[in-house]
Amino acid sequence: RTEDPNRSLCSLCALRFGSAPPSGRPTFSEMSSSFTPRTNPRPLYPPASRVLAKALYAHLRDAALGCGLIAGLWPIYSYLRAGWTRSDREFYCLVMCAGHTVSYCLFNGTLLICEKLGWLKDHKMPRKKAEEPTKELYKQLVTEAAISHLVTSPIVALLFYDVARYAGMPLTSEPISQSWGAVALTIMAAHSFNDWAFYWLHRIFHTKQLYARFHKQHHAFRGSVGAAAEFAGPVEQAVANQFPTAG
Repeated sequence: RTEDPNRSLCSLCALRFGSAPPSGRPTFSEMSSSFTPRTNPRPLYPPASRVLAKALYAHLRDAALGCGLIAGLWPIYSYLRAGWTRSDREFYCLVMCAGHTVSYCLFNGTLLICEKLGWLKDHKMPRKKAEEPTKELYKQLVTEAAISHLVTSPIVALLFYDVARYAGMPLTSEPISQSWGAVALTIMAAHSFNDWAFYWLHRIFHTKQLYARFHKQHHAFRGSVGAAAEFAGPVEQAVANQFPTAG
């Protein structure tokens, strides 16, 4: 056992090293997909300057990609909104949930296909045999994902609509009135909010009071699986996953 105060984090995960550097301490790139903060000695963290530079790059990249997606999809969005006859709240809910579900299925579905067909094996993180998910675990993942996307997400989106309107969100039928620079800044602010809110809420679910009751399920996958990023019960889904994303 280590006296690390963060030893409760990822307590179901195991650690596997690659070749250790001369210092005897592994770097993050040399670790398996199931890194645990209980590791002793601690891994070598990158310098703050590199972390901040990568964070800035990610914000700028996502702002550029976001503006491009908005410009490319706006005609489709406008066409669908023009034919919508129900409430503005329901259209907001539909767009939020569709964006979430399409992204989840597109990226994670591709990864699962690659896993099934054995593609991109050379790019997989190393994994112990005990870290391979079982068929039963995959079935549970599909069930939880269906509940999240078809039940929890719509409820959160419907309830969050009033918060978004209070914060200044225009009606979904209104055209974009901001400059592209303002849109890019909005995307970067949303990215930052998601990063901070997700990190701290996820960390809160690692406390002794909440881990066993809510978060332990998430770590049933001992090796990293993209689709399992949202493998959680409805409470954690709404609080730690969907709230940061909706924000």
